[in-house]
Amino acid sequence: MFTQHFSPKRLISACLIGSAMMAGNTLAATTINLSYNGAPDPEKNAVHVFAENLKTLVDEKTDGEIQLELYPNSMLGEEQERMEQTMSTPMLNVASFAGVSPLVDEIFVSAIPFLFNDFSAARTFFDEGEYWQEVSNALQERAGIDMLAVVEEGGFLAFTNNERPISHPDDFEGLRFRAMDPSQVALYEAFGASGTPIPGQKPTWHCAPGWLMAK
Repeated sequence: MFTQHFSPKRLISACLIGSAMMAGNTLAATTINLSYNGAPDPEKNAVHVFAENLKTLVDEKTDGEIQLELYPNSMLGEEQERMEQTMSTPMLNVASFAGVSPLVDEIFVSAIPFLFNDFSAARTFFDEGEYWQEVSNALQERAGIDMLAVVEEGGFLAFTNNERPISHPDDFEGLRFRAMDPSQVALYEAFGASGTPIPGQKPTWHCAPGWLMAK
């Protein structure tokens, strides 16, 4: 099996806060919910590490006047439900790009393969880039949600397959990929491959030879 690591995007989520949080009467509240996907396991879930660090930072910076209550494992609902809650209540939500895209589909520009040369370039794009600032502004204007940060979950996206190394867009041609969401299906199809959505929790036998050849 060939494994080729390259730089289409970082696996990332966005930390979002509803603008209602900024209203003076809501600042009297001492507890703010912070919801996110994945288990509360720092060894396996980078978002949980981010959530714990943010909880500590908020406590320190406000002298304990504002506390974050963590809700991992989508305890407050799936992506769409949590986005709706963020628009209507003072809460924090760490959302995947798939969760944010119905409001700002421009977010998927960052998923273009071979966009970044290294981690430094990617972090500059998300932390200081003009395009990403425009994405954040659009989210605020359309939904009243402020994007506080982009959370790195797992480095650059890598593809594995049993046919050939992938180092150029032409190398995708004819491969059948497992896809995590519709945006990845569109990505594969744009490069002459095909994608079949399979949630992350599905067992590995779904990628057996003859059914899928890449992921």
